[in-house]
Amino acid sequence: MWLASTRRAVGLMTLAGTLVFLVSCGDLSASNTGSAELGTITAMINDQSQTWYLVTGTSQGREYASGGWMETGPGEHVVSLGGFETKTPPLDSFGWDGQMPTSFGDYTASGIVLTLPLWPDRVPYTVAFPIEEMGVMASVIHMPTATFDPAGMYELAQGVVEVHRVELNGGLATVEGTFSGTFIRMGGEEESLTVTDGRVRGSRLPDLRAMAP
Repeated sequence: MWLASTRRAVGLMTLAGTLVFLVSCGDLSASNTGSAELGTITAMINDQSQTWYLVTGTSQGREYASGGWMETGPGEHVVSLGGFETKTPPLDSFGWDGQMPTSFGDYTASGIVLTLPLWPDRVPYTVAFPIEEMGVMASVIHMPTATFDPAGMYELAQGVVEVHRVELNGGLATVEGTFSGTFIRMGGEEESLTVTDGRVRGSRLPDLRAMAP
């Protein structure tokens, strides 16, 4: 799960330990009393169908969203989309050290996060892995079981993400695309997972610059 101040957000979006962003965003205030869906991520992992949900709500009195975007430079934007297997993850059970997450608490199911460049003027476009273009911030991380230990994480080492739709409107983003390829375990003995028919759809994704300090 991912959590950060605006200054730390870019770095944390590339880590699978940042699946939840805590944000302060008035446009999401209607979600303060419970979780609401921002989108879905679906895929076949080793021929097993899986679905994850992008959600927003509150964690220990703070607004959160498991997907968001931010400007990383003049005209450059990045989106991070983190998915849970449930629409109502137990965010209040997570461990925190100030603004930083320390544990997933009672959440033990799988997670996934896609971090991608936002290029509205290039749609449709392809992000190929491994990344060869300088300056492109992109990753796809899968956790079969929620963990902060890299040994339990898998990254997309060979594959593609096809982005079919990008919209930035009123401080909120919409992103849709597909992905496939091979995940390689990040730590420990080398293992691989095959992902096919991956699909991602996120809407009303907040600007991470609006998150609480």
